[in-house]
Amino acid sequence: MGHIDHLGDVGVECVVDSPHVGEHLMDHPLATTTYECRDPVTLFDATNPKYLVQYLAGRGKGKLSSNVAEAGAFVRVDSDSPWPDFELLFGAAYYFDNGFRAYPGHAFTCGPSFVRPSSEGRVRLRSADANDPPAIHLDWFQDPAEMRAMIDAVRLAREIAETGPLARAAIRNLDPGPGVRSDEQIEAWIRAELQHTYHASCTCRMGDEGDGVLDPELRVRGVDGLRVVDASSMPRVPNGNTNAPTIMIAERASDLILGREQLAPADVGEPAPAQVTAAT
Repeated sequence: MGHIDHLGDVGVECVVDSPHVGEHLMDHPLATTTYECRDPVTLFDATNPKYLVQYLAGRGKGKLSSNVAEAGAFVRVDSDSPWPDFELLFGAAYYFDNGFRAYPGHAFTCGPSFVRPSSEGRVRLRSADANDPPAIHLDWFQDPAEMRAMIDAVRLAREIAETGPLARAAIRNLDPGPGVRSDEQIEAWIRAELQHTYHASCTCRMGDEGDGVLDPELRVRGVDGLRVVDASSMPRVPNGNTNAPTIMIAERASDLILGREQLAPADVGEPAPAQVTAAT
């Protein structure tokens, strides 16, 4: 099933014409700013056997206890936005080019991930051979406002890294580099080096008849006995990470498949009083 014209172009017989299959691809664009670190406190040498000994002897302590993405923050770059439009991801390690590029020393990363994009891409077949990888077109920054927000977010990430406590740890900027300062330079760097946050979504989205592949119960329109239960079913990418929403979709799908009714508000009851614990 899919768009009848596209399937015909690659030599695949179309059984169900569903033009939204593979359309509306969304993800969170990610630009990582990186800095050489003054002290040997990052994860650069975490594969040294001494840290394995420390982890085992110390019951899960030391560098191997790190989740790599040590800190994060949701921030609002666009002052007119009613909610955060970026997630800042911080790691005590060098991360660039989707992890394919390395730096021979201690470094840290502060990367803004754009969690409120509007641009949509698509996924296409290259041929009728199932072993051929698909053609993926992200088509980011169709709206100039998206690029403006991305430039501002890169500036914010660099400000955080180059002022305050982090400035005492940073020796020099590695990416995009100290010579990349103007809006035009930052935009050119973004277009050349942009990564993604691995939050691909929406290519098999729920929607009204004629506007989506799935109905509200995750059933594929035109195909009996088939549901899609993953991030591709989302009508749009959420303003945050996709893991928890995908788990929620799966939980709901299990209820639908097993015939369990969703709890009505009257069945939920009153919420328990909030408990506040003082930190010491």
